[in-house]
Amino acid sequence: VVRVRLEAAALTAGDGAAGPGGTLSVAVDVSGGEPGKAGRFRYRGHSVASLAGRKGEGQSIDFPTLFRQAFADSMQQVMGARGAEKQSSDTLLSWLEGESVSAGQRRQAIRVLGARKEDAAVPALLRMLAGKDRDLSQAALGALTLIADPAAVEAVILYSEGKPSLVRKQAIEAVRVMGTHPGKAWLFTLSTGHPDADVRGAAEHALAQLEQREPEPVRTRV
Repeated sequence: VVRVRLEAAALTAGDGAAGPGGTLSVAVDVSGGEPGKAGRFRYRGHSVASLAGRKGEGQSIDFPTLFRQAFADSMQQVMGARGAEKQSSDTLLSWLEGESVSAGQRRQAIRVLGARKEDAAVPALLRMLAGKDRDLSQAALGALTLIADPAAVEAVILYSEGKPSLVRKQAIEAVRVMGTHPGKAWLFTLSTGHPDADVRGAAEHALAQLEQREPEPVRTRV
């Protein structure tokens, strides 16, 4: 079974320095086999593609091109997932640091370590979140969301600044699962003052869920 979920948003030109553009988020879920039986599998891929036009172009946003880019990257993640899942966490952590490792291997390592909720990966993921490779940064955000380490909240908030609404909403979800008082304050600010109604709504929903959550013990690494 293959399931594809996509979300699209237009980018405005802002100060007039760029033409029309857009961002497309594509998530692919591939599963098979009978539940509860040997051979059951499930692999996921996720990618965000952006396209900014040049000033004065005036053309419509080419969402089919964005979809092809994001879908192809998501399927590459799915195809590489099975091999990465057979590796130990120590091996995958070495992929994050190795200079000779491809970007594709790093993305797979990020995905699997996130799915395993591997706390030891957080320092490397934070470095990738702040790095120049946009794809790795977005993959790191997804893994940090799964791990849900409150220590990553400030880095996630900083990463989200100036990003498109789709990425901002992904950061909101990350902060929702991580919690912390700074995270709540940030969500409140977005829920009351962000110009995008979808972002305001996502922040309001996340804040409401955080307010209902029982205080959790502070996590420490050994």
